[in-house]
Amino acid sequence: MEKTCFIIMPIGTQKYGNIEVSAQELKDKYTDLISEAIKIANPSLKIIRADEIPDQGTITDQIIELLTNCRYVVADITHPNPNVYYELGVRHASRPGTILIKEKSNAQAPFDISQLRHIEYENTPTGLKKLSSDLKKKFEWYEKNPEKYDNTLPSAG
Repeated sequence: MEKTCFIIMPIGTQKYGNIEVSAQELKDKYTDLISEAIKIANPSLKIIRADEIPDQGTITDQIIELLTNCRYVVADITHPNPNVYYELGVRHASRPGTILIKEKSNAQAPFDISQLRHIEYENTPTGLKKLSSDLKKKFEWYEKNPEKYDNTLPSAG
């Protein structure tokens, strides 16, 4: 799974405060923006999201396997989703190669991850170009620094 990029982001409809984002809106953002930006940034990567796992078995086990074995994980922290934060924690505890992305908005990342570097993006054609460029730089950094961890857990990696 070394050439795989696992995407962690909400999959089902998200509701928080006065905001509701449908599962279809999230899927469209994944298909039209996030995965496209990754394909442009690093065409050799196989990109997968949890709802695209084709194998039979236990989804939680499959997600843990992807989190711990994929070369890269791109985590969209735009929406306050407990599953995303749990999966991000598993990844940070297991290995480097994690890239955080967040849609530009007034909402801030939660305190525990607010100090981690992340890429802000806009869901627009220009945003796609910028996101792919920013992701390319991150992928290149990891290729040059494969042993450097990307979070505050020195045991990761």
